[in-house]
Amino acid sequence: MNLRKTLSIAIGGICGALTLQGITIEENYEYDALGRLSAVKVAGRPDLSQAYAYDASGNLIEKAIGSQSTRMTYDKANQLVSRIDAAGITEFDYDGAGRLIRERIGNTTIVEYQYGYLDKVVSVNRNGHEARFHYSPSGMLVAKETKGGMEKWAWDGMALAARGNERYINEPHISGGVPVVAFDTSGSEVNYMENDYLGNTLATYARDGANATYTAGNVTPFGESLDAELRSGLDQPRFTGKPYDKDLGAYVFPYRNYRTDVARWMTYDPSGFPDGPNQHYYAPIPTIEIDPTGKWTVSASTSVGAPDKKTLELNGASSINVQHIGGYTITVTRDQGDTGSFFAQFEFVIQSGSDKFRTTSTVTVPSNGNTTTKNGTGFLTAARNEGDYTFSSSVKSLQIATKAFNDATNGTYKVEK
Repeated sequence: MNLRKTLSIAIGGICGALTLQGITIEENYEYDALGRLSAVKVAGRPDLSQAYAYDASGNLIEKAIGSQSTRMTYDKANQLVSRIDAAGITEFDYDGAGRLIRERIGNTTIVEYQYGYLDKVVSVNRNGHEARFHYSPSGMLVAKETKGGMEKWAWDGMALAARGNERYINEPHISGGVPVVAFDTSGSEVNYMENDYLGNTLATYARDGANATYTAGNVTPFGESLDAELRSGLDQPRFTGKPYDKDLGAYVFPYRNYRTDVARWMTYDPSGFPDGPNQHYYAPIPTIEIDPTGKWTVSASTSVGAPDKKTLELNGASSINVQHIGGYTITVTRDQGDTGSFFAQFEFVIQSGSDKFRTTSTVTVPSNGNTTTKNGTGFLTAARNEGDYTFSSSVKSLQIATKAFNDATNGTYKVEK
C-alpha cells in the first residue's frame, strides 16, 4: 500500500496532505478568531472545498461545499429549527425534554423519532420505513429490528466488533478502537482498513491489496460524506472509529448519536456542560479533536506537527514571543564550561480581545546539566463561548472561567541567567 497522510501546524492554520497510490490530495484548513474551522481548501478540487460560519453559541449557521450551500437556524436552547438547502426547507420539532421527534418539509413528515431509557432512540420511521433499536443496560446499541429481520450488534468496549454477519478486528486508539480488518461470515470477503490519527477511515482494501476504495477526500472534517450515498457493508467508512446507521441517519456513539450533515449531536449532553453551555456542539477543531463517547471533547494528539521555533542566546534577562496552535517543546541548553545555576521561567499568556490571563513556572537548570527539556500539550482543552477552560501543560495548569478564548496560545519564554 502506498498510503500516507501528514498533518502539519503552522501559524495561520493547519494543512494536511494525503497520498494514496501515487495520488496526492492537499487540504488547507483555515480558522476564525475563536479557533473554529472556517474553511477547507482542496488544491485543484474546488468541488471539495468547504466554508463554515457559526453564531455566538458555536452553532453552525452556514456551510458551503463546492457550489452547494446550506443555512441553519436555531432557537434560544440551541436546538436546530430549520435547514435550508437546494432541496428546500426542512423543519425540526422537539418534545418537552428537548428531544428531536420530527423532521418535516412543510406539513409533510419525513422522519419521526421515539425515545426510551437514557434518551436513546428506540424507533425511527423514515418515509414509511420503520426501524426499532434495542440497547444493553449500559445504553450500547445491541440490535436493530426492521422488516428484513434482526441485526445484532456486539461491542468490544467502545469499538464495534460485530454487526449482523460482519466482524471487525480493532486496534487500540484514543477513540476507543478502530477497525483494521473486516470480514463477512457468510462469504469470503475480507477488507483491510487504513485510518488516520483521528480514527477516520482513509481507505479500504480487498484481500489482495487491490481495488482500494479511497475515502478521505470524499469526507469533510465533520464527517459528512461528499458521495451521493454513503457506502454500506464492510467498506463503509468510519468517523472517529464509530459506525454509521442509515436508519438513524447518524453515527452511533456510546452515549448519543452524531449527525454529520448538521455537525451536531442529536440529543443533549448526558454529562451536563463539560464543553460549555451549547450541549449539541461537536468539537470546535475537528481536524485535531474528537469526542469518543459523546460526553466531552479530547485532543487526538498532544503534539500535532511542530510549533514556531525560536532560539535565544542567554545574556542576562531576555525574552522571546512565540504564538502557535498545538504542542510545544521548550529546550534550555547550557555550555559545558558554564558555571553557576540559572533558571528558565516559562510564562504563558492566553488572550481574548483585551482580556489576558497568564501563569508562570520556573524550571531550574543545574550547573552540571547540559539540557533540560519540557514538553506540554499547548492546547486549550475546550474552546467555547462560556464555561471553564483548562490550559494543559507539564509546566503549569491554569483554570480560567467564563471567558471565550482563542485556541492559539501566546507563550513568552523568559530565560534568566
